[in-house]
Amino acid sequence: MVRIEFPESACAFVVDGNGDVLLVEQWRRLHGIDTLELPGGSLDAHEDPASAAVRELAEETGYHVPDLRFVMTLDMDFSASIHRTHVFFGRLPEKCAPTPREKEIKDVRLIPLADALEMVESGEITHAPTVAAMFWYARGARDTDSNDL
Repeated sequence: MVRIEFPESACAFVVDGNGDVLLVEQWRRLHGIDTLELPGGSLDAHEDPASAAVRELAEETGYHVPDLRFVMTLDMDFSASIHRTHVFFGRLPEKCAPTPREKEIKDVRLIPLADALEMVESGEITHAPTVAAMFWYARGARDTDSNDL
């Protein structure tokens, strides 16, 4: 049996004051498509998931949100691989301006949650951690004070 082991990863589910979801658009060469997904990536050596989520958010979007809070860990596939992704939640500060971001990111978008969920239903957004985080948020987390998360 072939078993693939991926590096552990983390991603940041961030919303603005309106509850719009911050997503990155990037070209995924393996599939030959542009995707919309949460900013995220692999943990560096000796890096904890929370630090990786903060770092990846800054690298991919230019936004620095240091107070991300843990939401969930997802096992991406139990059948033939080991691939765990940690999802963290945060809110963009009101006066938060981005700094330059990685060149691999084509665009950074703030999308209303309802529109993003429609994009899931239409198949435009399929990235599993992004979908899971949006449903988590839609089911009531958005009504919870960020200090309670």
